Amino acid sequence: HKFIHNMHRLYTYYHCLSYIFIIISLLQDGIYGAIMVSGCQSLSSNTTYILSNNITTSQQGECLIASSVHNISIDCKGYVITDGRGLSVKYSSSFVSIFNCIFNNSVVDIDQSENFDIHGNIFTSMSPNAGLNLP
Repeated sequence: HKFIHNMHRLYTYYHCLSYIFIIISLLQDGIYGAIMVSGCQSLSSNTTYILSNNITTSQQGECLIASSVHNISIDCKGYVITDGRGLSVKYSSSFVSIFNCIFNNSVVDIDQSENFDIHGNIFTSMSPNAGLNLP
């Protein structure tokens, strides 16, 4: 009887541990509570965004648009945003973090905004208009 009781405790412990590892994995990947982005869209305040694939924009269009937003985080997870205005942060946006992105022939345009954090990004370009535009 004691053997069965110990096996049941071990089984319960194993399942609890499995759930803990799943939750830790989701938090480390930034998926828990974040919005996955697979294409161009407007971004909202108080949100974490994670790219789920490479994105190609039109030559003239804006792709990820943060207009009058606050407290957002954009993690590209090493995916590439190609062409156009890859990311526009404008109109009194604040506390915006942009990281792990590869911008290829793309513009990151920050206008009339403050308190932004840009790190771990790569800019590759064959165009003189591409790159980072700061206020």
